[in-house]
Amino acid sequence: MNTPKISVLTPIYNTAHDALKAMIESILTQTYGDFEFLILNDSPDNTALKDIVLSYNDTRIKYIENEHNMGITKSRNKLIELARGQY
Repeated sequence: MNTPKISVLTPIYNTAHDALKAMIESILTQTYGDFEFLILNDSPDNTALKDIVLSYNDTRIKYIENEHNMGITKSRNKLIELARGQY
């Protein structure tokens, strides 16, 4: 498995569906492609968010889900720990 150059870290919490789709599409259409895209759902009871993220068939996307709401700071720290990119 190759190490990506960049890690894009995005925690989400009850995010509006249209905003989530726009954000994902914005990242995926970047001209630079050597990245991993970690999306952490901090509202695990909101299964619609999981369905939206997983509907994008892109191997750069890694979906992570907290067991319960942890808040933005702990979620960001978790993403940082999981990131494999150089930047």
